[in-house]
Amino acid sequence: MKISIQSEKFDSGRQGIEEHVKARSDLITRSLEDGAAIVLEQARKNVSGLVLNSRSGRLRGSLMADRAVQQGDTFSAWVGSKLWSRSGAINYGAVWEFGARGAVIRPNRAKALRWPGMNGKPVFSSIARRPAQAPRPWLGPAVENNISRIEDLLNRIYDDEQT
Repeated sequence: MKISIQSEKFDSGRQGIEEHVKARSDLITRSLEDGAAIVLEQARKNVSGLVLNSRSGRLRGSLMADRAVQQGDTFSAWVGSKLWSRSGAINYGAVWEFGARGAVIRPNRAKALRWPGMNGKPVFSSIARRPAQAPRPWLGPAVENNISRIEDLLNRIYDDEQT
């Protein structure tokens, strides 16, 4: 998820922005990391029963925030989950965030699919259906509900300079 926050503090054009960024890149990076920590905290609450009910805690345990990085005059911080399904085909957090289409599952290398049945004996089938899943956003709202706090952190850099 990409977040863009624009500042209305600069009226001196591109040169003013570049000078501001160059002089304060450490403060901007630190403020973005603080903002990412706020979003991470809210996302953990969201997957702990506020939006999603936690069964195993794997999604909550996989949430992380990477350090903020600067490329030119662009700063970014990543918050999310790097938890993938056992097959490596599905990002588990993304399925909850954006939903998933239903699918028909067929065997790749064998004549039938096999999984443990209710009584412990194997069940065989030539086809299985995975139902569609409606989106249940947990990360987007964590960002949206905290945009003003992140803006405040970034604006504080400029406001401290004015006092």
